[in-house]
This record gives sequence, C-alpha cells and structure tokens, in this order.
Amino acid sequence: MTMLAVFKSRSETLDFISFLRANGVPASAVSTPKEAGVGCGISVRFEACFLTRVRVLLSKKRYSSYAGILKNTAFGWLFLSALTLDFCADIGYNIAYERKRKNFKGTCKFISRR
Repeated sequence: MTMLAVFKSRSETLDFISFLRANGVPASAVSTPKEAGVGCGISVRFEACFLTRVRVLLSKKRYSSYAGILKNTAFGWLFLSALTLDFCADIGYNIAYERKRKNFKGTCKFISRR
C-alpha cells in the first residue's frame, strides 16, 4: 500500500528522499494530492511496510516543513496521525503503533480523492 510523507518545502522533501534511500528505504518523489492542502506539490512516496522505519528516520531529523503521513485508502487520502482508533479498526489499520504513542490525539481528517 502506498503512503506519502508530506512536506511544505521542496528542499526538505528531496533531502528526506536521499536520507531514506541512504538508510535502505526505497522512496521516490511524487505529486502531493491537492486535497492535502499543503504548498510544495511534491511528497515522498514509500510502501506501508516501511512505515515504522520512516517514522524513526523522521524523528532523527528536525524537518520544520513536515506536515504528516498520508495513507491511500478506499475512503480517500487520510493523515495517519489524525485517525481515530475506532476508525482504524474499521478499515483494518494496524493500530498497535498508534496506541503506544502518548500524544495520540484521536481526531479524524478525511481527504477525498477528487
């Protein structure tokens, strides 16, 4: 499943792609969905199986323009950090990681595919 790390800065997006590749995560630059509501227009594409590693690598660098991670679902693009636990269970999202986070907010933001 495809996921996107969304940034508001092109230079930070390209830097993060290089950082991921150097750490063994296949990543590429793709257009950011307009519905995401961020400015730069390019995001980092990676596969869901690398989500944990991507989050660890994000925490190692302080990107001021980082906006969040989008997941492409049957319901459209969703920001992962904004998913509620109940909704995650409904769509089959593995919520073990999110439950461990102390700052989990439990709000939901839907972004349509249109």
